Amino acid sequence: MNSRIFRFALASLMAFSLASMARAELDPSDRTGFRQLERAFTLDWNQHNAAALAALWVEDGDLVDPFGNAASGRAAIEQLLSMQLGPAGIFGRSRYEIKRSTYRLITSEVAVADWTVTVYNMLDDIRAPLPPQTHQVVLVLTKNASFSWLVNAARPTPYVGLREVQGGVEEELESQDRE
Repeated sequence: MNSRIFRFALASLMAFSLASMARAELDPSDRTGFRQLERAFTLDWNQHNAAALAALWVEDGDLVDPFGNAASGRAAIEQLLSMQLGPAGIFGRSRYEIKRSTYRLITSEVAVADWTVTVYNMLDDIRAPLPPQTHQVVLVLTKNASFSWLVNAARPTPYVGLREVQGGVEEELESQDRE
């Protein structure tokens, strides 16, 4: 009896593993939905419209910004973005540009997005302008009932210390090797 239960459990586990390895394929409506999300996100950011930007999240979504500030739930995300995108905020005069984006469907209703983004006109902690800041944003997206993609979770990560405004990774690594 135990052998039969073990074989059933093993077969179930193998079937689940194989099913989870098979990824859903992107169809044209998914690609359109992803592009619509990118356009809305960029437009809302560049208009510094925290309410519209937060509306791109699912109700119980979350955001951990590059500074470690966490917001859980659409209302908290809007509050965080309002502080940051407002006139006195670090992103109050910023402009957002998605340079590259890739998407991977996990299921037909869940996707992972990977955006390379540059933020222009950002301010530092003493309100001085910073050079353009490039970072990576990983998002978990879910498709809603109207077949639009919404953000479930977002994790922007800056490229800290790898590149100077001019030069590149190799140049900085070479200078570290000489020290």
